[in-house]
Amino acid sequence: MSFNVVKASGMMNPPMTHPCDPALAHSWKGSFEISGASEFVQSDLNNFIQAHPPSKVKRKVYEFSGQLPHTLKFELVPRGKIWTKLFNNNCPGKEDVGLYFFTSERERSGIYTSLVEYMRSRDFVMRMVINDVELLVLVSTTLHNDSQTWNNEYFLWGLFYRIRQCTNGCAEGGSNKVIDMEIDMIAGENV
Repeated sequence: MSFNVVKASGMMNPPMTHPCDPALAHSWKGSFEISGASEFVQSDLNNFIQAHPPSKVKRKVYEFSGQLPHTLKFELVPRGKIWTKLFNNNCPGKEDVGLYFFTSERERSGIYTSLVEYMRSRDFVMRMVINDVELLVLVSTTLHNDSQTWNNEYFLWGLFYRIRQCTNGCAEGGSNKVIDMEIDMIAGENV
């Protein structure tokens, strides 16, 4: 992916001012398929979403994002169902962002903006499970005030949550634990 294509997207123009700002290079590009969102024609969401890790990236997030399937199949769920479990009603900031999701094409940014507004106005989260990892995608309005916009626009951000499998005597549903969040890579390089 050339820098010019990313720059042309219109979402990656601001200068990086924080180590948790999105990296210029994306780690995934593909499509969203969203069950329960009949307002969006699925083909309109094809092949134009890019995931950018933070510049100061978590190794497991970087590696896992590179292994995501081309089409991410989400379900929409109310944010309240998972918010307390993850953040105990605290407000997350840039440090909590595992991936930034942006549009890769300026001409499709209207569809992306409509999706962001749809999720924001209904207080939805997109959720999917891959193996034993849950990917949650939220609207940036759920972040701390100083982290809510990129290039003066709201955006989608994601985090990974490991669903632990319990094999001996746990209550139904098992126990959940957040994936290791130690910073050990900067701009894709080991530190």
